Amino acid sequence: MPARVSDDDPRCGIASLQKFQGEDLNSRARNKYQQEQLREWSRLQQEDHQRTQQQQQAADRLFNAKQNELDQRSVELQRAEEECRKAINESIKNYNDALVSLRKKNIEQFIYFQIQKHHFYKYEIM
Repeated sequence: MPARVSDDDPRCGIASLQKFQGEDLNSRARNKYQQEQLREWSRLQQEDHQRTQQQQQAADRLFNAKQNELDQRSVELQRAEEECRKAINESIKNYNDALVSLRKKNIEQFIYFQIQKHHFYKYEIM
């Protein structure tokens, strides 16, 4: 029979000097368990890190897609605004051309009536 079976062997009292402070018969099993636990924690941490990276990549893809959509919408709005501005400018140009034409016509009519009036007075006096 061995002197001691475990650290908590009830046959070994204080006076037996079979167990000293710091001695550990279960150190191999405990070290093995700690290594397994450390491997498991490491694996869980790696999985968590991978999951976090995948979530970040998904969030980045979603952000980029939304940003592209907003950029496209902005381009479309700028294009529509430019078309409206061109239409307004064309309308203003047409209106101004019509005013110029009307003014010329009014001036021509005024001159024509002035000439008619002058001829009328000229022949009336004679």
